[in-house]
Amino acid sequence: MTGTTIISAFKQYYDKITNLAAPGYLDAEILLFLNNAQDELVKDRVFGKNFQPPAFEDNQKQVADVQSLIVQVNKTSATVTFSTPTNYPGTNGRSLPMVDIDTRFMFFLNGEAKITRTNPTLTSRYVPLKFVRSDYLRSFLQTGFNRPWYKDVILSIVDDVFYFFPDYYSVFNSDILINYVRKPYPITAEILEYTGSYAVTVMSLPSPVHQEIVDIAVRHALATSQDPRYQSQLLEQQIKQ
Repeated sequence: MTGTTIISAFKQYYDKITNLAAPGYLDAEILLFLNNAQDELVKDRVFGKNFQPPAFEDNQKQVADVQSLIVQVNKTSATVTFSTPTNYPGTNGRSLPMVDIDTRFMFFLNGEAKITRTNPTLTSRYVPLKFVRSDYLRSFLQTGFNRPWYKDVILSIVDDVFYFFPDYYSVFNSDILINYVRKPYPITAEILEYTGSYAVTVMSLPSPVHQEIVDIAVRHALATSQDPRYQSQLLEQQIKQ
């Protein structure tokens, strides 16, 4: 669908559900519902419906539906830069590996980094990355008195870039691999059909999921209408799911 046709699909489905008995919405209002629905669909694909299994990697359809949004960053020691984040001084005097982040970053999927560790002794081993929100980073503060040890390498966004926080006994060795999902571009009335590319001028998600975006958007609109009939119908649909 294009922007025009997905707006029309919303209107048709909304009118069908309400039997033309509910107030209509302006195109700008419909686009708000559609964009909220698009973000919700991406979240459901990554984390499962209501954060329930199957997980993202266990369902190939879920992966295919958001394939255009998945970014893989593969860095070697020659292409990784080091810095100390200004908003996080607790690095025990070490510069940390950093990787530029897509400005439309949405969800971290998985990743790994090759490190050398002294406790226990590891030489050039890949260790999983664990994403941590920046407001929790104080839990990993390193000083001469506090020497934390944790199984994974901590990854977080500080100063709008990815920073990697190995524990006190680990240092970055060479390679970094990150997989994450970026945010879809907003649906507009002028946007064109999905082409497989990721651009502001075309739909970010493939055609097979467009009707599902419409379904989610209409459910949001029904809930907003505050009509008890549609509130009950929405609740029943959620229970069935």
